[in-house]
Amino acid sequence: LLFLDAHCEPTPGWLEPLLEPIAKDRTQSLCRVLDDINWETLVYSGAETIYVIGGVNWLMNMLWAAIPDREQTRRQREDPYPITANLRTASMAGGLFAMDRKYFKELGEYDEGLGVWGGENMELSFKIWMCGGSMVMVPCSK
Repeated sequence: LLFLDAHCEPTPGWLEPLLEPIAKDRTQSLCRVLDDINWETLVYSGAETIYVIGGVNWLMNMLWAAIPDREQTRRQREDPYPITANLRTASMAGGLFAMDRKYFKELGEYDEGLGVWGGENMELSFKIWMCGGSMVMVPCSK
């Protein structure tokens, strides 16, 4: 399954980097990079890599946080091209990801009782944590 909010504008080659990891591990949820489009000029500005991952604050809000040193070290140790290596993340945007359809159903899909924007971010992140899955940011998917 693939979910992209209406404000997403994929660039050529964005899909393949999301699909390959799912084929290797169906419990991964893959998140693409969100590049900026200037709201006044509509000029696209893409980044060469990703500089933030999903986090959680004490109010239980999903937020974007700097990549921790331990994750940067892991990327450099495990990947010959660390600038494009996937990043493990603690939370994800609930409307911007690819996931195995069967695993999404096993997690219980979206909670129909959630009535507040952003609740799906934490709901899906916690379900994935508690059910042995992982969330990954994919710099090569823009």
